[in-house]
Amino acid sequence: MNTSVLLERSEYLLEKIYQATDDPSPSLLFDATELAECREQSPVWLDCARNPRVLEFMRQEPEQWPGLILESSVPTDTLLEHLRHILLVRFGEQRKGVLCYCNPTTASYFFAADAAQSLAPWLGPVSRLSWYGGTWADQAEDKERWLSVDNPRAAQWRTMPGAAPARLSQQQEQALQRQRREYFLYQWWKRQRDLSFTQASEYLEQGMDLGFVQAEELQRFLDLRLRYAHHDLPRLASHTSNEDRLELLRRHWQDKESLT
Repeated sequence: MNTSVLLERSEYLLEKIYQATDDPSPSLLFDATELAECREQSPVWLDCARNPRVLEFMRQEPEQWPGLILESSVPTDTLLEHLRHILLVRFGEQRKGVLCYCNPTTASYFFAADAAQSLAPWLGPVSRLSWYGGTWADQAEDKERWLSVDNPRAAQWRTMPGAAPARLSQQQEQALQRQRREYFLYQWWKRQRDLSFTQASEYLEQGMDLGFVQAEELQRFLDLRLRYAHHDLPRLASHTSNEDRLELLRRHWQDKESLT
């Protein structure tokens, strides 16, 4: 079994790698893909047999070396071919996008979305995938930790040259949507005081249930909801615009506040 790492790109990553080892022989994940012109932002793959200190640093200081630890028995070229193949994914009807799966936060959503059986095509020849991190909710509550996914079907995996981009399942799409939603909430929550992320999540759900789905109007709703947290939500007419509904909420809660 061979161990390698796929590190998320940061400004000084290559400099850190060459400080840790004399001859790391890194591979850029974006090379030989449609993303080759963006190679300066490419994640970096390293063989841990050549770079044991990088793996040691990653395990000791995972926050400073964000990425994935991969265990696989296939040759390097085969592993890299698979890792590059799952970079580009299909979702919805005709849409195609880049899956930043080596980001530990994304991994915490994506690789927890489906059962091991459903993840097998994504893991491919990787028998175990490990990373340090968690969801945005985990980060808000200081619950980041080592996570891993095992792939019992790795030995049966076979490469398929020329295969079309993989398609995200409904659960995976929902998980990535949840990631975007919780990232938005996390950015808003960080600016607040004495508010749990759980309570902030409840406010977000209330706003979305009322039809506020755009970032600007959701933020305005959250600001209002926090200001008048001790008041109940009123019923709002469904035929009015979101701008009018926000104004109605503000006036309703302001009137309630004046009576207390």
